[in-house]
Amino acid sequence: MIERQFDIAFIADLALREKQIQQNYRPVIAVHKWFARRPGTLFRGLLLSEFATRPLKQAFYQPNAFEGIQIADPFMGGGIPLIEANRLGCNIVGYDINPMSYWIVKEEIDLSCSDATGKKLPPASVDGVFTDPPYFGNVQYAELMDFCYVWLRKLTGKDLAVFKKPSTRNANELTANVNMGRNIEDFTKGLSHVFQQMARALKPGSPLVFTYHHNAITAYYPVGVAILDSGLVCSASLPCPAEMGASIHINGTGSSIIDTIFVCRSTGKFPRRWLVENAEELVLIIEEDIEKLRLANVRLTYGDLRCIIFGHLTRLAIWNLRNHWDDGIQADEKIKRVADWVDAFGGLVAVEEHLKPMLSEIPRSRKMAIHEPEPIYEGPDSQISF
Repeated sequence: MIERQFDIAFIADLALREKQIQQNYRPVIAVHKWFARRPGTLFRGLLLSEFATRPLKQAFYQPNAFEGIQIADPFMGGGIPLIEANRLGCNIVGYDINPMSYWIVKEEIDLSCSDATGKKLPPASVDGVFTDPPYFGNVQYAELMDFCYVWLRKLTGKDLAVFKKPSTRNANELTANVNMGRNIEDFTKGLSHVFQQMARALKPGSPLVFTYHHNAITAYYPVGVAILDSGLVCSASLPCPAEMGASIHINGTGSSIIDTIFVCRSTGKFPRRWLVENAEELVLIIEEDIEKLRLANVRLTYGDLRCIIFGHLTRLAIWNLRNHWDDGIQADEKIKRVADWVDAFGGLVAVEEHLKPMLSEIPRSRKMAIHEPEPIYEGPDSQISF
């Protein structure tokens, strides 16, 4: 199981290397923000941690064939979770509302260009859901995709049904978007509906695993609501690098390259020490996470640390609210209940109070730049390089 087998330091080191390679050698098309794919090494590591019978470090570099294992992804995007599952021999099914997502990976695996909120998989038919959902309002996928959708339609032709529409914009796109009248309540309801569908499709004890990060704790409240509505428990929140430090929305800003991996199940086990009572105890878990990331040569910033904290606060809120959760109340009241629990725990401020020595040592932002050595010119005949 992921909770016991996932090796943060091992996978974080591989994921960081993978993102650095993408950063240094990415093709022209990857300049578009749509292509902020999560590392394949991360999802391979998650899948092997869940299904392999050998230790992760051993299984990672050896052939694996998980015949009969059914994996679903309701937010397919660039297809990384499904492609990695397919490489491991799993049966796969994926959905995405945007035709660009369908086009990217349709030649590799069997896909569906459709809205996951309207899809119903057979009950107890799926061995795992591995996905990378929209991060609240971080990326407006359709607005960005329309930038090149017109050229895509010319290349593919209009014979394919998914390319008949003049735009990729869809009222049901699962992002907060003020221009289309979608707020935090809409995002919460949409995410909750998909998670409920996936929870019904999962076999008992099978995992719903997804990556997530955001600069604001408020963007985590819909995640908490969606998991609680689905009847699942968040059994782990694990950190791993998943972004490129030189990306324009990260370089020189307070944003994070670290995703929280949320692992959720209907039943299972997790270490007792992860269930803490106060901020001081939580800091001990966070310090363990930080040390594992440092072993992977991840140089943490304040933005990275903040996302790690938000992940754990969300996990704890779900655990403590689960027994008396009412999924029949309005979305805004659900959000408030998650927010109230986080505030009562002390929130970010209480955790940071116990991390003061560390906070003074880590940079506030990540700056990626190339620095050429200063040239030394000894005389008029010296050669100047450029």
